[in-house]
Amino acid sequence: MKEEKSKPDKVDGPQHRTEESLSKKKTQKAQDMAGMETYALAHEQQTHQTKLEMQNEEPKHAHAEAEDALNKYTELYDFAPVGYFTLDKHGILIEANLAGASLLGVERSSLINRYFHLFIKPEYLPAFNTFRNKMVETDTKQTCEIELVKTNASTVCVRLEGIVTAGGKGKQFRVAAIDITAQRHANEEIYLLQTITFALNVSENLHDALVIALHKICNFTGWVYGEAWRSGSDGEFLERDHAYYSAIEGLEKFIAYTEGLTFAKGSGLPGRAWAEKQPVWVQNATLEPTCLCASFAREAGLKTGIAFPIITNNEVVAVIVFYHVKVEERNERLIKLILSVLSQIGSIFNRIKAEETLRRSEAYLDITGIRKTEKLLRESEEKYRSLVESVPYGLQENDLSGTITYSNKAHHAILGYPQGELVGKKIWDLPAYDTDKEMLKAYFMKLVNDQPEPTPYFGKNLTKDGRLVDVQVHWTYKRDEQGRLAGFVSVITDITERKRMEEALQRNEEKFRQLAEYVQECFWITSSDIHEIIYVSPAYEKIWGRTCKSLYENPEDWINAVHPDDHVRIQASFLELMKHGNFNEEYRIARPDGTIRWIYDRAFPIKDKSGNVCRVVGIAEDITERKRMESEHQKLREQLYHAQNLASVGKLAGGVAHNFNNLLTVIMGYASILLTEIREKDPLRDYVQRILKSSETAASLTQDLLAFSREQPICPEPVNLNEIVIESQTLLAKLIREDIKLEVMLSARNCIVMVDSCQIVNVLMNLATNARDAMPKGGLLTINTDVVEMDKTFVKARGYGEVGEYALISVSDTGMGMDEDTKSRIFEPFFTTKEVGKGMGLGLASVYGIVKQHNGYIEVDSAPGKGTTFKIYLPLIESKDEQAITEVNASASRDGTETILLLEKVRNILDKPRA
Repeated sequence: MKEEKSKPDKVDGPQHRTEESLSKKKTQKAQDMAGMETYALAHEQQTHQTKLEMQNEEPKHAHAEAEDALNKYTELYDFAPVGYFTLDKHGILIEANLAGASLLGVERSSLINRYFHLFIKPEYLPAFNTFRNKMVETDTKQTCEIELVKTNASTVCVRLEGIVTAGGKGKQFRVAAIDITAQRHANEEIYLLQTITFALNVSENLHDALVIALHKICNFTGWVYGEAWRSGSDGEFLERDHAYYSAIEGLEKFIAYTEGLTFAKGSGLPGRAWAEKQPVWVQNATLEPTCLCASFAREAGLKTGIAFPIITNNEVVAVIVFYHVKVEERNERLIKLILSVLSQIGSIFNRIKAEETLRRSEAYLDITGIRKTEKLLRESEEKYRSLVESVPYGLQENDLSGTITYSNKAHHAILGYPQGELVGKKIWDLPAYDTDKEMLKAYFMKLVNDQPEPTPYFGKNLTKDGRLVDVQVHWTYKRDEQGRLAGFVSVITDITERKRMEEALQRNEEKFRQLAEYVQECFWITSSDIHEIIYVSPAYEKIWGRTCKSLYENPEDWINAVHPDDHVRIQASFLELMKHGNFNEEYRIARPDGTIRWIYDRAFPIKDKSGNVCRVVGIAEDITERKRMESEHQKLREQLYHAQNLASVGKLAGGVAHNFNNLLTVIMGYASILLTEIREKDPLRDYVQRILKSSETAASLTQDLLAFSREQPICPEPVNLNEIVIESQTLLAKLIREDIKLEVMLSARNCIVMVDSCQIVNVLMNLATNARDAMPKGGLLTINTDVVEMDKTFVKARGYGEVGEYALISVSDTGMGMDEDTKSRIFEPFFTTKEVGKGMGLGLASVYGIVKQHNGYIEVDSAPGKGTTFKIYLPLIESKDEQAITEVNASASRDGTETILLLEKVRNILDKPRA
């Protein structure tokens, strides 16, 4: 006994060291393999993360540039000094800037979707229709001058410049409205002064002069009734000299009533103007206590009354009174104009008195009187010149040869010439370019010869110091007493700043258009209620797969394209956008071809000066690729975590299996010895047999754990995978039930792989068992083999693998399937969905370990109710590799006598129990 016990003591040292060395090598190999996989997955994840960050960075610069261009465009558009309108083919306003809304006296939000012709003075509608028709027919820029009616019933004169553009709903009209009210008033005032001055100069008496003044002023101002009052012979009262009125019902009684009236100083409108020697403006004569005609004015429908005294030598020689059917606010500019006109009558009155004196003396020539009359005429002319020189617009007179005969101070200031230096120049000497000079000369000669309705002239003039200035010229014919053309009066406006703003707006529009049309993002602009698409960039067609025209015609296409799973959420966000202008969402859309795209869409409101949302601007970006990369990134992260988890569990399982296997060896050894020592009929024999049977079952579990940890010894050799499947077919048929049909489809190619055949059979058995349990009511089990090419696309899509050819074995069932959570855990040791006692959860874990030990890959495709398919990829070996491996195996196989050294660190394994 002592000799027997001494033998193990002698080998205990070498055995222990050799065993530790082998164990360390196996453990290190497993760690190296797990570490390489973990590093590969981590590197792939980092690569995807870098690409994702780079892709996310690309649109940021485009977004910043787009927002900057959009802000500049919006500022220039909204705060330009010109009103801009966009009309659809029916004349409905679909867009307007702030200047346009201010021009019409309405809030921009309430202006949209209204007919533009509702703001046009009725008598100008034909001119506007002609203007619009010409735009459509010629497809060129057109101009016209009309009057618009503001919401407060006042009018504004504008010059329209328009062009036809292609919109989503057909033709659209882009119209610029330039306020020329002041220019037109200036022209009309100059014309009024000229005509009255010419007419009064030929008047033979004060009565004729008063009649001319009444008629001209009523026609110019639109006042419906006028009266002229002169002092009587006693000089105590004013008597009516003449009355002028429009054909308005009820004025007859008013005229009849005032015909016999007289006014003392301070009584009624005429008397107040006489006494105060100042114009008297009564906003509503029917409510004025001092108005003696209040009741008759009320019956005739007259409201505002104005009285002007005509003064000469500080004495009131006459009073002119006007009435209007509307209530008018006091207009100082109009009062100043009428006083300038009536001052001419005072001069005429002095001239007439002088002529009467001359006629009475007949033979006596009063030189002093003539000089006095000439002085009065000079004073009258000086007042006219003073008025003309004070206007803020350039005024110019020229004869029929085109020579400038007069130019006011403002005109000289525009062109930078000293006062008077422009007189004598030809009007076509002023343009900066020769072509413009020829065009202006040709147009002037047409005005002289054909006398058409003059149209505004636009051009660049050269200033005295060499600068270029943009001017706008309005022509007016000047005629003599017989109505013959005598020359022209022109109003010149410096529009350099306006042109600069318009050009800046055009440049910004072009910059915005280029940016919007050439970047990948889709820019869109809608009305404040987002029911009208004002603009959408061409990128919409590329991203949505639909035309921009279809979106213009049906704005609901935008929301209708949203994926059903996102529709409710996005529609709610759109409602929030309508209320607060907030929108920042990611959602999916379905293109007409059925493809799904991910969209990142954000919007922000544009507000007017009042703080009201006037439109909504948005940027939509196709982030499908980014979403795909994020998904791959997440998938790689999960795979990395799963690989790390399985590696850790495998390391633990391998260590546990080794130690547990050693303990089982001791248990089974002692149990075997006990079994030989116990008699056949001894009742303890049954217990020992149960110990052995349980130990064998436990040993089988340790083999599964070793397979999972990839530490189970294998004997790989080149074999045809088809042969392994054929040899396993009979065994698998017995393993499954009769209600499960087994179908095997093999590849026509030889699937030569370097594997341990027994281990691959073990894999098939475990997968078949798993499929059987997943089909409690029967079904179909299919095993296929094939040869596949694993390329870069395959590796990138799945996040694992190396490029090359692989033998593929697929095991599919028609069972219950698995959800995503179950799929993510099926390869974990001891995880099972079976009832307690019906499975240990090591079958698929051992399959995973065997595949990995053979440098292969395994993937699962399953869904609840749709069955499960396991795909195993094993590296395909070439014929030369097969031959080399065969030679190695042949050289390693030798016949002879060998000694096997058993090394084990568990001492009890080698201990022999005492008798």
